[in-house]
Amino acid sequence: MKDGRETRRSKENGREAAAFKIIDRRPATGAGSTPAGEGAAAEPRYPTFVEELKARAEEAERRTREIAAAYRRVEEERDAFRERLARDLERRVDMARAAFLRKAIEVLDDLDRAIAAARSGTGAAPLLEGVAIIRDRLLQALA
Repeated sequence: MKDGRETRRSKENGREAAAFKIIDRRPATGAGSTPAGEGAAAEPRYPTFVEELKARAEEAERRTREIAAAYRRVEEERDAFRERLARDLERRVDMARAAFLRKAIEVLDDLDRAIAAARSGTGAAPLLEGVAIIRDRLLQALA
């Protein structure tokens, strides 16, 4: 305590303890700081080591909040990327399927023309039978 008050202990085990003084030699911080004992509304003054530990703890908590927020942002970005990737993959599969179906329809058209040509001609029974089998198999694959 800066005002130099003396403190005495009561008698312990039948003998009186020696008097001692407590002098606070820490520098006062801030413009509004008051010496100990003045102004009951002032914040309690902690030793420097405790203040340092509190500051370090507050800094660690702030850093933890920052890291947690950054992690949440990364997670949201990753989820959005996965959704975009899934949509893109689905679109590509649809495009590939459409291209395949266009080719398959062309083959079916060619087979239909071959069957029509074989029916109009004579002696092409084996050709007609083979083309009909191919057409049936292709239709089964497309189904």
